[in-house]
Amino acid sequence: FQHNTVLIDAHEGVVQELGSQIDAKVIHGSGSSSDLLLEAGVTACEVFFALTSDDNTNLVSCSLAKKLGAQKVICRLHPDLEREAALFDYKEHFGLDHIFSSERLSAIEFVKHIRNPESLFVEDFARGQIELQQLTLPRESAVFGQSLAELDLPTRVRIGAIERENRVLIPTAHDQLLPGDTVTIIGDPRKLPDVTALFGNNLRKHESPRVIISGGGDYGFALAQAL
Repeated sequence: FQHNTVLIDAHEGVVQELGSQIDAKVIHGSGSSSDLLLEAGVTACEVFFALTSDDNTNLVSCSLAKKLGAQKVICRLHPDLEREAALFDYKEHFGLDHIFSSERLSAIEFVKHIRNPESLFVEDFARGQIELQQLTLPRESAVFGQSLAELDLPTRVRIGAIERENRVLIPTAHDQLLPGDTVTIIGDPRKLPDVTALFGNNLRKHESPRVIISGGGDYGFALAQAL
């Protein structure tokens, strides 16, 4: 697809550099200026992103862009402000379609794989409150021969699917797990390590991983908090 892209930046040096490197219209100025947004063509904009490191600029820019006719506005916020969205509806107040924290998203991705190195696939939903994992059962697993109803699974954890011999099964309480099955588990991220340990995929679950973070900026801080 061919996209018509306009980029706005407050730093003149960045504008000059990018103007010769990317196939886009690059404008020098502030995205929180209504005149500049109109010059950029925001009235016909399908998607508007506010990605600066300043929360106030991003919120004002998105709010203006929405009022001026942008179809969808996406706003980057720092982790602390994004967490406050549970108490105050920033999306409704500023007319935002989506908010995100790049620091928090990065931290979640790192933490998923630090905590679940044996998993084939890890994904989170509902702002990290629900996690989905896929893992292949080792042949030494102790769960074989038991029905799913007999497994001592933690609360708020479910087995959503079983892949066996190139077939995907939606299991019932009476189904059993077999060696080599690829299992999809869904639930509370804090409880999934207990399930992988039950399956025999994480024999060192009681050993806390040793993690060193180089850099105490926003990304390092967000990762430390998540861990």
